[in-house]
Amino acid sequence: MSMESTILTKPECLVYKLPPRNSVRGYRAADWGLDKPSWTGRMRVTARDEKVSIKLEDTTNGQLFAECPITEYPTKDIESVNDSSRYFVLRIQNQGRSAFIGIGFRDRGDSFDFNVALQDHYKWVKNSNEPAEPSNVPKLNLGLAEGQTFKINLAGKMNADRERPKPTSTSGISLLPPPPSKSNPGAAPSGNLLNLAAPPQAAAQPTSSTSTEDDFGDFNAPTTQSSNWVSF
Repeated sequence: MSMESTILTKPECLVYKLPPRNSVRGYRAADWGLDKPSWTGRMRVTARDEKVSIKLEDTTNGQLFAECPITEYPTKDIESVNDSSRYFVLRIQNQGRSAFIGIGFRDRGDSFDFNVALQDHYKWVKNSNEPAEPSNVPKLNLGLAEGQTFKINLAGKMNADRERPKPTSTSGISLLPPPPSKSNPGAAPSGNLLNLAAPPQAAAQPTSSTSTEDDFGDFNAPTTQSSNWVSF
């Protein structure tokens, strides 16, 4: 069995007797004689499941003066007036009989709280009545199973690396071989050097028995060209 709970209490609520309604213009609070309320007391709004009751009670002894039960909001049992946000028209019920009265608040914040309390309650009722998701519907699992692997294709990156131009070689540049070692003049340098064609040997200067030999001595002696040109 559900319990009745109080969702709003306002210590002062003004009650007015309504004049005949003009169906074209609707209700106007200015026609009620706002400075002379018919009754003043406490408003208490209670809720039990989907049922809400707006109770007007005596401030001193808590005796019930009037009650407006509703099962939804907005509802025709609570109507706003055309000229103010602080006043409403309630359809009250008592022992099977119904009548319309005007109610209002001195503070605009009280009327705001009254609206919000009713809206929040029926929003909660709507959410409670929505069907829950069935438990037998399998949930989507995006994780990897045990032992499961996946591959990433990096072929595009590898092909780009392969197509990258390599630095040009230094072919065509003639490098002179290092001088032969004094300890081993016939030793060839390392085989890692480039194999370049040996330069042509210079032709031997012809010897002469003229006076040039006497003047220059050994300087005109033919120089034996070393045949130890190294291929590298």
